[in-house]
Amino acid sequence: MAIRDGKANAFRLRLALQALIVHFKSATFIRERTMDMLDSRVLKQVLGATARQQEVRQVLGNDRRMWDELEEVFEAAVPSFERRSVAGPDPNSPEFDSPSGPLIAANFTSLVRDIDRVNDLVVICKNILACGDGAQDNAAKSRVDQGVFKIISVCVKVTARGYDGDAGPDEEKWQTVVNDYKKLLINCLQFLNNLVAQNERRKLMLWVQLFDSTTDSVIAPMANGESSKGKQSESPLESDVQPGETDQAVATANPTNSKSYGMSTDSGPFLVYVGKIGLEVRRDLADRGEKCDPIDIAKACQKRWEVMIPEEQAVWGETYQGLTGKPTASPGQSSSKNDGVIALANKIQQLRADFENYNGSAAQPSSEEGPDMSFGTRRALAAPYEKTLPLEVSSYLAHGVDDKATPPPAMESDYRMAYNASYGADILQQGKDDLMKRLDPLTERSRRMTSPPVSRTAEYGSEEDSEDEDFGVPGDDGRGLLTDVPLILGPNEIEVLPMIILSGIVPPLLPNSPGYGSTTEETCAIRNMHTVRCHFLLAQDNGRNLLRELLIFVAAWDLREDELYFKFMVKIMESILSNGLMPFSYHAFRDHRSKDIISPAQAVIMKLLTNIFRARQTQYRPQSQLVGTGEKSPYPTRVDAHMVNFLLTEFRRHIVPQTCALIFLQGQIRAGKASPEEFPLNLWDMERMYEGIYQYLEFFAILTECDAWKQMMAEWEMTSELVTLLKELDTAIPRSILAREMSKIPTAVRQAQAPMQLVPQELPANQAPVAVERPYEVGSPTGPGMPESTLSFHQPTASAVSNAATGVGPNEDEPSDFPWKNLKKLTVLVLSSLTWKNQKVQDQVRDYGGIEVVLNCTKHDDFNPYIREHAVMALRFLVEGNEKNREVVRSLEERAAENVRAKGSAGGPSNGASAKRRNGKGAAQDASTVSELSQRERMQNSIPSSGLFDLMREVMLEMPKRVKASTLDAHKTELLRQLDQEFD
Repeated sequence: MAIRDGKANAFRLRLALQALIVHFKSATFIRERTMDMLDSRVLKQVLGATARQQEVRQVLGNDRRMWDELEEVFEAAVPSFERRSVAGPDPNSPEFDSPSGPLIAANFTSLVRDIDRVNDLVVICKNILACGDGAQDNAAKSRVDQGVFKIISVCVKVTARGYDGDAGPDEEKWQTVVNDYKKLLINCLQFLNNLVAQNERRKLMLWVQLFDSTTDSVIAPMANGESSKGKQSESPLESDVQPGETDQAVATANPTNSKSYGMSTDSGPFLVYVGKIGLEVRRDLADRGEKCDPIDIAKACQKRWEVMIPEEQAVWGETYQGLTGKPTASPGQSSSKNDGVIALANKIQQLRADFENYNGSAAQPSSEEGPDMSFGTRRALAAPYEKTLPLEVSSYLAHGVDDKATPPPAMESDYRMAYNASYGADILQQGKDDLMKRLDPLTERSRRMTSPPVSRTAEYGSEEDSEDEDFGVPGDDGRGLLTDVPLILGPNEIEVLPMIILSGIVPPLLPNSPGYGSTTEETCAIRNMHTVRCHFLLAQDNGRNLLRELLIFVAAWDLREDELYFKFMVKIMESILSNGLMPFSYHAFRDHRSKDIISPAQAVIMKLLTNIFRARQTQYRPQSQLVGTGEKSPYPTRVDAHMVNFLLTEFRRHIVPQTCALIFLQGQIRAGKASPEEFPLNLWDMERMYEGIYQYLEFFAILTECDAWKQMMAEWEMTSELVTLLKELDTAIPRSILAREMSKIPTAVRQAQAPMQLVPQELPANQAPVAVERPYEVGSPTGPGMPESTLSFHQPTASAVSNAATGVGPNEDEPSDFPWKNLKKLTVLVLSSLTWKNQKVQDQVRDYGGIEVVLNCTKHDDFNPYIREHAVMALRFLVEGNEKNREVVRSLEERAAENVRAKGSAGGPSNGASAKRRNGKGAAQDASTVSELSQRERMQNSIPSSGLFDLMREVMLEMPKRVKASTLDAHKTELLRQLDQEFD
């Protein structure tokens, strides 16, 4: 009975498909009433049957003619949708484009109905594909997936562009159609997911079709508008040709290309060849006692490929054509892009060679780097080594039958230092020197006379040109079929897209997981294919573009760690990390033409790595707990050690020098030595860079929880970078809103060396008087006979005082005033965790002058709340069991006491004058009228006279009381507010 129902549904569906083919080719040939009847009585009912009954899905999945007719419907529907949704070029338009919004609104009724019909067909196909390999193979042989690709292209072109018509009812119609296209797009992605589910061969086909940049686009239109089915015959692997008739079928299908495959190793056929023969090559190398790393395997495959006769290469070419449905390039049509597995292996080999050559000269600058070399010239010399990283890729196609799934643990050589601490300090100092030369008027004048002017646009690249070069029009085929999907869908709609990527590159780990091999050989082959697809994804431009958009999606929607999309991306990045390709990915997402020190995609990578390393550190027991047991902890692994090595190198070579150079420039602007217009970044650039640096510090905070990483960071002397960052932040960034407002007074007054004085200000009668510290000129006549009014004071406006009191500055959007909120506190936290019970780090902090900086962090900071508590904890760890650090603290206390006594003895006349002014004209202003901001500023600018150890004891003992008191005060304030409301 069930089989009979399945055949009946198949027959009814095929009748409806014939009508739909005619309808999309000639919209007025069949009446709309008939089409509505087919929708309700056929499509909807078949849709429900495929969702409920397994037998119906099985019968429809085995019906090859039904799949052929579905492909014809999709081929006919795509041109119909394009005519009614995408306007053609308009020569009279300035942008040569016609608005598509009015066109969609004009065809609103027909589009809504036809999109719903095609959507029902896609859902039916998606349900049928749940049967397994048989339905998946039939759909691929009938090229239904190609039709779905074209539907996805139309959906992206329509939904990725905003409304370009006039506001009104047409916009509402346009939005309705766009929502229907989004629904269709989601179902098409689910179709692709079901097409490749637990089917390794289909996954490889999908990867080649989506990401192979060396072939034509999967959605390229056919010549003369003919269907692709009629223009291209089936390959032997996709047809029902008998094995003995394969050669004849190949010659019949492609008489011109049957023996025209070139010897290029960056083509698709070679990739297929490596996927099939790689395991055998590895075994041969192992039997001969030779190395079996990815480069050696790729070289061996390349040698076999180059000596292969053309006829045998033609067989692999036909296999590739069978997987992709597209012919391969002829010998005279070699690919222009260095893609494929061998290309990636060659790149890795070159990176290793560069790293080995450059590593020896990292500690000592080259003779070309003289003291007068500019920061830009130094970066130009280092440009060839931007990608010189200690890569150690996990075995590519190297999973043998006897291989274990657990990666090898790290060795001592994996923790070696690539660049010493002085390297980053030299880069920073060169940048500061170059900046000061640019800011010096005489040097700047002579430089302009001897060299042509260099604009900011020329130095950093035009922002518009960079965007036009990197980002095309949404929906363009050159960007990749799925690249713009993250720009269209929301977090709850796009989950199927990372699921497709995850299923292709993340192998099943547990024996009872779906897709896990039934035998050991099959399991190894499945793991190898996932490794191939992971390499292939990152080796192609389309794959990297899609992965970049998926990463930026996390930051754009500010996704939390418990959301499903975030978990998918963690699994994807973990697979890339396990394959040793994370450093390659990090560099692939850096735009050297951009002003970003850290790109948004790189910042998300750091966020995901923090999550990955936190999970791994909690999964494995540390080595300190295994002492005496004879066991060795499998963590850290070699690939993790190489990744940390790479990130520490990146932090030392690029992140800290460039960040501190910008902070130094902020200090120069605040001191009046530079203009805010000279700051090279805008506020959006600063926000992106701040997010990336913050993620780096959070990652280091997680590393300090593992003994192995702490030891590695101590050997690398990472305290140098942390202390340098604290010094620059402490020197250049004010600790309060008031200090920032005071820095905006004229240059002549800012450069005065006189102390701050309390000066009354003329205020309206209805406003309470506020006493604010003001500077006065050193050269002003202040003799006994001079009247007080002759003193030269700078009187800021009332709005500046109001902004300082409310915490809102008038130039909040000024990038040179960027406050770097919580960055100093997080740096102190990392330094504190790194110092705990580590005498080597304690000595490093003292040698780099970090004790004074941490002591300065005990002052109040509006932009770093609770930094005082963190600094006190860091000081406690610094002096614990370290007598030399205690001596430094004692000397600082004595110096502070001497400064207080010196100020007290030298400040008598000034204090007397201040008292005279307070008792004179401004006697009405009581001490209680002094603003809280002014008191806070005076408090933070004075060095505590009490001992450091007393300060730490006081803070640690009173911390719970303060929290409790603040809670009680807030509760009391709320009760008083409610009581006032009741009285009112």
